[in-house]
Amino acid sequence: MIKDPPEKQVPHDDELPKVHMACLQHNDKLGIAVYYEASQEVHVLQPISAASIVTSKETEKVCAAGALVTILQKQGILHETFDDQETHGCTYYVCGLKEIGLDGFLMVDSGTLQALQIFAEDKHPSCMGIGSTKEGFSVYNMLNKCITNMGRRMLKIWMLRPIVDLDAINERLGSFKSSRHTNGVNDRMKRRRIGAPPAEQPPSGIERLASFHASDELLACQSLIADIIDFDQEDDNMMIHYNICSQLDDLKISYHGLPSLLTKIVERELQRVPRELRTQLKQHLWSILYMPQVGFVLRLDGMHLTADLDDHLPDFQLAFEGNAESTFGTYYHTDSTRQLNARFGDMKMKIRDLEVAICNSLLSRLQRFSPFLSQATDFAAELDCMASLAMAARDFHLTRPVLTQENRLDIKQGRHLLTEAVANTYIPADVEVSEHDGRIQVVTGPNMSGKSCYAKQVALIVFLAHIGSFVPAKSATIGLTDRILTRVPIQDSQCSMQSTFMADLTQVAAMLQQATSRSLCIIDEFGKGTLNADGVGLLCGTLQHLNKMTPAPMIFACTHFSEVFLQTCLPRSRNITFKTMQVMSDSEDTIGSSSKDIVFLYRAAEGHSLPSYGVHCARLAGVPDTILKRASQVLQLRQDGSQINELHSAKLQSRQRMILELAKHLSNLQISSQHDVALLMGEAMQISVAPGQISHS
Repeated sequence: MIKDPPEKQVPHDDELPKVHMACLQHNDKLGIAVYYEASQEVHVLQPISAASIVTSKETEKVCAAGALVTILQKQGILHETFDDQETHGCTYYVCGLKEIGLDGFLMVDSGTLQALQIFAEDKHPSCMGIGSTKEGFSVYNMLNKCITNMGRRMLKIWMLRPIVDLDAINERLGSFKSSRHTNGVNDRMKRRRIGAPPAEQPPSGIERLASFHASDELLACQSLIADIIDFDQEDDNMMIHYNICSQLDDLKISYHGLPSLLTKIVERELQRVPRELRTQLKQHLWSILYMPQVGFVLRLDGMHLTADLDDHLPDFQLAFEGNAESTFGTYYHTDSTRQLNARFGDMKMKIRDLEVAICNSLLSRLQRFSPFLSQATDFAAELDCMASLAMAARDFHLTRPVLTQENRLDIKQGRHLLTEAVANTYIPADVEVSEHDGRIQVVTGPNMSGKSCYAKQVALIVFLAHIGSFVPAKSATIGLTDRILTRVPIQDSQCSMQSTFMADLTQVAAMLQQATSRSLCIIDEFGKGTLNADGVGLLCGTLQHLNKMTPAPMIFACTHFSEVFLQTCLPRSRNITFKTMQVMSDSEDTIGSSSKDIVFLYRAAEGHSLPSYGVHCARLAGVPDTILKRASQVLQLRQDGSQINELHSAKLQSRQRMILELAKHLSNLQISSQHDVALLMGEAMQISVAPGQISHS
């Protein structure tokens, strides 16, 4: 079975690595092989754990890898011989066969990547990019300061595959002890990319990173390339040295001699014009140009052939006319240009074809150096990634985290990388989770108080530490984490055939199945998509289930449900702590909806929070005052335990008050004569026609 997952079209510089997979099952044995186009490697996968349903043996792995390579060759992705690439445009070679397991990676699913905005796809703004996407406002976009395509691809792979190898993480973190030399590294790589010599010797710390051991094979490869490719040649992109191909040399000599030859031909054409007519041509330039697919043509600048000139130049045949660099001109085929076409033909394309053939031959000779070239490019890409992360650490004031085997978390003055970039001010937050206490934090607080940002900030700092990046905090001690699991509201997909609440349940179900004692779980507003009682029950049940693990995962649960404070709903435990986002208000009202002077402090503190300040948030969002007034009335009536009256218009309410007043008047009225009856009927008529003041006579 071959599975080639469909992917969205994205710009080639920033595209996600394409993956092809082949699986082979025989009885109870399973072999899985994966081909990554970015690294040109075939990997055979280990089972996720020893308790996997099926087992995997070497035979099945090798067979799966062989089947995968065969399919890739049939699809034109891999080519056995160099001749095949002439029809496909490029050649890939499998550089290695590796066996990898999933135990060495921090597991982050696509929903978590989207919730944390690790990557973000935006529609391409250019008309040329219609139907494609570009990287939007994301963590990757902020950290990506790479100057090479392979560096960008490797950085994306690092972020798609965070690692949990403590030594490997510390090696990445220790690559740049200081970020003050990163500009020199990038400048050096830019100059190397364009073939320019280094401006100066790099500092010793960077020299250690750049000290790549050039083997004899790599030096031979460099010599072979330098002998054939002329990197200093800038004339019409001709790139092959002389004395490589005699036919190519002759064409180049003829091509470079064309300007003087064309000048002589133009002068000869002008001599055909009678002397008395040449005065008309003094202000008009004649020239011969070469145009691909058209050939040689004679251009008359700013004029057409007049009738007099046409009689003396019968071989001039109009090819076309138009503007070139805002100057009008006419283009003619003549006997001279036809002779040039017959003699030289499409000379530039002939030169290009010969150079391409020579380069193809060079590539075939370089095949034996593929492992060494791949190693060199991987090293350059890794150096580019490290320089990019170091520059980001300098620009965004990031700090090196301390990774530890201890199952704890201690963040001082942590920040959210993306929110900080768009907010005028950002209030840092401290987070501390020990190995045995307080591993479940229930975060409550008003709307817009920063609960979600607080929880996501923790996940983002943990994620960045596991890719070997500095983190947005004053200091951070982070225990190795095996999974980041989230239940965070994300954009609905109409293709998922699930309701919003069903999608939430799916995320929580995966969390309950996959979470371990070393997992980080973010639960944001779970249970709000159904009845309040059901939502409270599901949230409390989820937290209780995870709390039974020893030790429990690190959990940050943000909610508006005040029922979680009840002992009957969520029994107290040393693992469960309550945090609230602090707010300053001039009102002592527990609902806090009518207060206009509310200041969100965006600080998490120990305690409970009851007011949601939803009406205040609605006011900030521009909801009309009439709606805010009615909402405040309903909230106040509910707080007082009073009956909520039906909402009516102001005119109807005034009429009801008059009727009530009339009824009270009737209850005290003593009717003793026909005159009293007539007076009562008159007042009733006033109410039905035009409400007025009731008489008490």
